[in-house]
Amino acid sequence: MIEKIKNNIFLVLLLAVALYAVGRYLYKTPSAVNGESAPKLVSTQRDGTPFDLSTLRGRYVLLDFWGSWCAPCLAEVPSLKSLNDKYLNGKFKDATGFQIVSIGIEKDRERWNAAIDEEGIGNWTHVSDLQYFDSPLAKLYGVRVIPTKFLLNTEGVIIGVNPSFAEIEKLLDAKVLK
Repeated sequence: MIEKIKNNIFLVLLLAVALYAVGRYLYKTPSAVNGESAPKLVSTQRDGTPFDLSTLRGRYVLLDFWGSWCAPCLAEVPSLKSLNDKYLNGKFKDATGFQIVSIGIEKDRERWNAAIDEEGIGNWTHVSDLQYFDSPLAKLYGVRVIPTKFLLNTEGVIIGVNPSFAEIEKLLDAKVLK
């Protein structure tokens, strides 16, 4: 009898852990998915000028949702810089270029601007509405955790949701003119 109770407790605990893991995965997964057109992204750049994602049609675009306060986001900056350096002026078979669009999940404009300057990434497109995760931009893409990335093709279609840097390079390398 005691052995049966132990087995039942073990099964209940195993089920609880599995449900937690599935729930956490679903919560962290953005709602925008591969194969769909990227939701319309219109915002204001850090210098106050308007930005419309549709103006980048014809380029490969990496949307990078990040935060100046987010250690994992800052840890990715060297890899992002490497991508930018490698592909910014690249000649592609089917595209006019590559661009990183950085969407700041922020509350504090000064901290956001300071992080951009300190990290040396001021030459990218940076937008934020300073509404943190209540941002309409984050909600539009279903972003609940950062860093989150979306790779878009030349038509503005999502071809990668949270792709690794190796996956991004593999895809772009296949499109670069040799």
